[in-house]
Amino acid sequence: MINIKSDLIDELLAMSKYSGILGNITEKGNFGYTKYELEVDEKISKEIGKSAGHYVTINCSRIFSYLKNVQNYVSNKLAKSIVKFISKVNNPLILVVGLGNGGMVADSLGVECSKKLLITEGVPDDIKKELGRLCYLEPKVKGVTGINSFDVVKGVVDRIKPDFVFAIDTLCSNDISRLMCSFQLSNAGVAPGAGVNNRTQTLNAKSLGTNILAIGVPMIISGENLEVKNKDYNDLHFTIKEIDFYIKACSNIISRAINIAVHGENYKKYDF
Repeated sequence: MINIKSDLIDELLAMSKYSGILGNITEKGNFGYTKYELEVDEKISKEIGKSAGHYVTINCSRIFSYLKNVQNYVSNKLAKSIVKFISKVNNPLILVVGLGNGGMVADSLGVECSKKLLITEGVPDDIKKELGRLCYLEPKVKGVTGINSFDVVKGVVDRIKPDFVFAIDTLCSNDISRLMCSFQLSNAGVAPGAGVNNRTQTLNAKSLGTNILAIGVPMIISGENLEVKNKDYNDLHFTIKEIDFYIKACSNIISRAINIAVHGENYKKYDF
């Protein structure tokens, strides 16, 4: 198995013996937008250390972060990909899980996404009938709660029995140009902390007993991949100084995409 500090499927493949099968580009658009899809089987999974499943990678120019119309463009594209993952279930109950540490900006993507989600479980029935079914969980990290994220998520899943879990997390890249410019979706699940050598039990369909969609954006890069002269930095992870801005931009895109995919355009009528 290769040893690369990255969560992105294409980066892992590029450094393996399977570099020739980086997926098929299924769509191109404005603002540097491209989407490619790849099915990872068990053989490839074993080689690259990434779970088998269907992966979708959406890339775009970093200009998307500064312009609202470009953010909406990327968000609409992301919503369409999410719909494809969940369309097999009619009116599914979806549990969004915001992974990571809200106290660390670069690791707060999942937590920030919650702020603009239209949560509908618990609202009056006359409103709920116009919308989808969405709830949210923030398990935090073991260093804060003393409990593994997996155990928290598993307990809630067993209790409320959602049709899908959307697990949102910060990812690690080995290329600084990919930071904040890629969105990775997969039904293969996610192992929180894997990109920073702090892997915990994987959240996937088998371990949770329900469908899962992992959604992530690379926000950090290891010192080793930056090729810094001081080797003491190799085990550290870095981001850019404008990270707070990009976290907000990317979380806005993801939360808006989820709202559209789950509720349709009706979500714009409500603010609660």
